[in-house]
Parts: sequence; structure tokens; C-alpha cells
Amino acid sequence: IKVHIMTWTVAVAGKGGTGKTTVASLLVRGLMKSGKVPVLAVDADPDANFSTGLGIEVNKSIGQVQQEWLGARMQIPPGMSKQQYLLLQLNQAVEERKNFDLVTMGRPQVSHTSSVASSTFCRGIDSWAFSRAFWKGP
Repeated sequence: IKVHIMTWTVAVAGKGGTGKTTVASLLVRGLMKSGKVPVLAVDADPDANFSTGLGIEVNKSIGQVQQEWLGARMQIPPGMSKQQYLLLQLNQAVEERKNFDLVTMGRPQVSHTSSVASSTFCRGIDSWAFSRAFWKGP
């Protein structure tokens, strides 16, 4: 059996106050209503209001994970590597719902970091993005 999965990437961009968040929220809702699921929604706006339009609350953003990681405030549990813990934190920043997932990028507030911490974070987020399978199947 061959399965063909068609994916679409839609970006909504423009000046502030033009209704981007409203349009994106209505688009996600419309896709869900028409059965075009699952939907991966990514909020790359530093103001991060997409969740409000989708009627959910975001507990953690990728920016917050980055701030904690680069600010060396993460307490890594014994027996877990830095990479494993970073991947865990990134996965916890995804708000999963029945028909859609929301990733909120947010705004990092770290002003200066070590190059080791920064490169570890970049490698970690690359690995996470590559390995996170969005297709959930039936």
C-alpha cells in the first residue's frame, strides 16, 4: 500500500496590526473543520498571541527554553545528558491538541552567553526539529 501525504506550508506575514494572527487562527480552525489534520502551527511572532486565537494557553516557548538553557538555569537531572534534557524541554514547549500542535517561538531575553552553551542549544534544536515526527497516524 502506498500512502501519499500532501503537506502545505503557509506563512502569514505583514506589518503590525494588519490581522496576521486573526487570519492564521482562522486558517488553522478552517483546516481542522474541513478535516485537514493534523496541523502544525508555529507562532514566530515575538509577541506570541497566536495561542489566544486558537483558544489555548502556552506554558513554555522555545524562547523560554533558550533563555533557561543559555542562562545556565536548567538543573539537569542525574543520569541525563545535556542533549537529552534539552530535547525534553523542547518537546515540553509544544502544545499538543487533538487536531493540531502549536510551537511558540517567543522572544529570548539572554544578552550574553558562552559559545559552548549557544552551539549546544543550536545543535539540540536542529536535532529536535529534525526528529520530531508530526505525523501521528490513526
